[in-house]
Amino acid sequence: YAAIDQAMAIDESIIVERALTGSEVQVVLLDNEVLGLASVSRSRGSFTYPAEFDRGRKDSIARLAMRAAEVLGLSDAPCRVDLLVDPGGNETILEVEPLPPFHADGALQRMLRAEGIRFTDFIRAAVDSLVGTRPALEQTPFSQVALH
Repeated sequence: YAAIDQAMAIDESIIVERALTGSEVQVVLLDNEVLGLASVSRSRGSFTYPAEFDRGRKDSIARLAMRAAEVLGLSDAPCRVDLLVDPGGNETILEVEPLPPFHADGALQRMLRAEGIRFTDFIRAAVDSLVGTRPALEQTPFSQVALH
């Protein structure tokens, strides 16, 4: 445990986390609706849209992401929830991003493009959501997206 000894030499207060393995998934939400799911491959630096899970797993991931946003008071805001699905099928929340990066090469914009949502429409809907006047985004509802 050399890393712990090195950290303790710098500061007596440290955080130690259990190492997790599995498939990382990012879920983009707006108004407690799933706009898309992406599989993340950190080793390849790539994203796969939509995430390659069966319908049941996608629904389970979506429910957990929506619950995490709700608990943190982010149901009405745009947010991204990152999760890990381990080889046994257990889902673990890694983080909830209350304001995901909007830059052109970011995961949010790539996911929106994959789901057929224009970025300007997303921004308009996000602002309208925050002030209570959000119109529906034109997209296929998540529950009707065909599995690949």
